[in-house]
Amino acid sequence: MNPISPKVSAAVLAGIFVSAILGNLSTVDPSMLAWFGPWSPFIYGTAVSLLSGLAGYWARDPYRDLGIVHAAAGTAYPDTPIAPKHAAEPGA
Repeated sequence: MNPISPKVSAAVLAGIFVSAILGNLSTVDPSMLAWFGPWSPFIYGTAVSLLSGLAGYWARDPYRDLGIVHAAAGTAYPDTPIAPKHAAEPGA
């Protein structure tokens, strides 16, 4: 089982992708994005963070979906560790 959620992986990959695109655009022709003016660092950071957040939001996580289904039904599923009952607890 992969310990990293697909939602986190999607957000990281989207952030890398958007950063690479914005970096390439500003390297190939700096005048292409010159209309940003002094706001360019803010706009670059905002674009990366918004698109990373959206990618993480849109990604599916099958383990999270499975947990929601079982939580609604009030049942536990096999990947959930069950706390052991101690002899000192009532009903053990």
